[in-house]
Amino acid sequence: MGIAGTLFELGQYYRSKQQWNEAQEYFLHSQLVDEYLKNDWKLKRIASILDKVKNKGKLTHNK
Repeated sequence: MGIAGTLFELGQYYRSKQQWNEAQEYFLHSQLVDEYLKNDWKLKRIASILDKVKNKGKLTHNK
């Protein structure tokens, strides 16, 4: 596992803890690394997860 994988796993960890801002930051950094590496399949996966995390974060802040 490289740096992109580590960042992704940290995003998953914070997502499981419902710490949406931290999760989002790690997913965004993972996305940047995967863009550089041209990992298109992983970029689609991260984009899908980021949408969910962003929506969860908005719901949490609006309460």
